[in-house]
Amino acid sequence: MKTKSINIENFNDLIDFIKLNKLFIKKILFYALIISFFYSILSNVYYKSEITMYPAGELSDSGEIFSDFSDLIETLGINNLSNENNFYIPDIIESRSLKKEIIYKKWNNDKFQYPVNLISYWEINKKSIIPSISSFINNSFNVHKVDTTLQFEQDAIEKLDELIDVDEMNSGLIQITVLMDEPKLAADIANYISQYVVDYVSLEQRRFASKTKKYLKDRLELSKIELYDSENKLTEFRNLYPLNQDTPELQLQRLRLIRSVDVNQEVYITLKKQFELSKIEESKERLFINVLDSAYPSLYKEYPKRFLIVLSFLIISFFISVILLFTSSRIRKYSLNRI
Repeated sequence: MKTKSINIENFNDLIDFIKLNKLFIKKILFYALIISFFYSILSNVYYKSEITMYPAGELSDSGEIFSDFSDLIETLGINNLSNENNFYIPDIIESRSLKKEIIYKKWNNDKFQYPVNLISYWEINKKSIIPSISSFINNSFNVHKVDTTLQFEQDAIEKLDELIDVDEMNSGLIQITVLMDEPKLAADIANYISQYVVDYVSLEQRRFASKTKKYLKDRLELSKIELYDSENKLTEFRNLYPLNQDTPELQLQRLRLIRSVDVNQEVYITLKKQFELSKIEESKERLFINVLDSAYPSLYKEYPKRFLIVLSFLIISFFISVILLFTSSRIRKYSLNRI
């Protein structure tokens, strides 16, 4: 690389230095233009689809059925059921279970004439002619053999993870962006995610309500037995010891039996009310998640942005060429001074 050197002491000297070496810079920019053009042409094309959703108030209202009787319920050891069962939507969207559902679901597409899952769509399951580096390392060091099915699944999940973005706004609005090779496929996956979140939260809430009802039902049966037992004991005591035969000791024992019946009756009534309310809660239809905007196929590609790619390559190449020229000039000057 032949560099025309001058002493660079200020900005004007730098401009003169660039002008003297403009031929070399033009060559670098020309190569950068060619590379960036082919890179933008060969890059995968992605289309973007978006959905927006937000929680409809608290995701769980199941604890409301305990509000009127919280003190007594806590004494019964049922306080854990009243805890809020909130869900964080971004965690659901970023979960591995959802990604597995997406990659194994068969999607309609333009690439194949029939629906395929994403592993087949991305052709991850096609064996490469050249063995991968990981396979070479495994074979060389006798590492345990990796299940190819699990490897395909992991590769697909990692790729899908790069194509899904979740952004939570300060207002609570959640925006989900999906990038895919086809506009309709991107929209289908985005809408599938929104429906999955709605169904998942609704199902978990129903499970929570069913668990609450079952627990209350078991407690109610136990309370009923305890109430009947205390009532029978009081009846037997009254039959054995009429009021006209009461002594101070018998009066105390009678009061204890009556108190036991009153407490058991109060517990039974409370649990009965809670059980009836839990059945109502289980049968309620609630909207926990509002889908504000559904996804639609995009008319224009999102990536690659060819103009920005070419411009970035040219700018970076320009600065690299100037740095190379300046470095070469300094080395040359230093070598001459040594001589």
